[in-house]
Amino acid sequence: MANGKRIIDAYAHCSSGKYLPIEDLEAASVAAGVHCTLLVQHEGEFDNRYLASIVAKSPERYRAVGLIDTRCDTAPRDLEGLLDGSTLGVSLVGVRMTRPMLNQAPGCLDVLNQYRGTLVVHLPDGIDRHVEWMENLVRDYPEITIYVPHLGWPVVDGRATPGWHVAMERLSRIERIVCGLSAIHHFSREVWPHDDVWPYVRHVIATMGTERTVWASDFPLVLEKETLDGYLRLFSETRLGVDARGRAAILSGNARRCWGFA
Repeated sequence: MANGKRIIDAYAHCSSGKYLPIEDLEAASVAAGVHCTLLVQHEGEFDNRYLASIVAKSPERYRAVGLIDTRCDTAPRDLEGLLDGSTLGVSLVGVRMTRPMLNQAPGCLDVLNQYRGTLVVHLPDGIDRHVEWMENLVRDYPEITIYVPHLGWPVVDGRATPGWHVAMERLSRIERIVCGLSAIHHFSREVWPHDDVWPYVRHVIATMGTERTVWASDFPLVLEKETLDGYLRLFSETRLGVDARGRAAILSGNARRCWGFA
């Protein structure tokens, strides 16, 4: 428990095909002491029924972010159907998109703004070249929450991302941006506890603050290096360098506020 609150994993995948099914995620979550999870649709999958069925069955435990095909002229309407619940019978909290996808279907931003949805930005080339774009996006669509997962990709192709530190400082000035402490193993050349990545983690917390940082696992990709339980144990109060209140916000409170977990 995070200061008496339920621990929330703010970025995980599951599927009936590409990734492990929900039963495996649930077993790992129970073993680790994780109570709730934000499910994020994986790249290339535009059928969101599997995630929706999980949310419908256990709404107290799961929220979901979908994916739509922005090559279709109906993309804005398809997104609206996900957010208002008319397509799948349950409402998803947002959508995962790359910048080129949004360029294909800019009308989706109007829909996200109308429903106060979350935009999970997938920027694997690093955030430094996208900062101005995100600044303008939040200015023009003030009701959208932008979720930057995976520390904003501080390392790309094994090399430190140029301008990452300054980019995080600029993004920290935008209140509707949150950053996820996920996929630490992906950026590390070292075994657990991945000491070479922790300066990036601490910079995220120092810039974004404990109120706009969320803990997340990137399950099942985290299993390439460690267990979900082992990943959660990385985030002890001592290693995070924050007090109990800040740790509770990162492990629980911020995700509850952003995505409506109980």
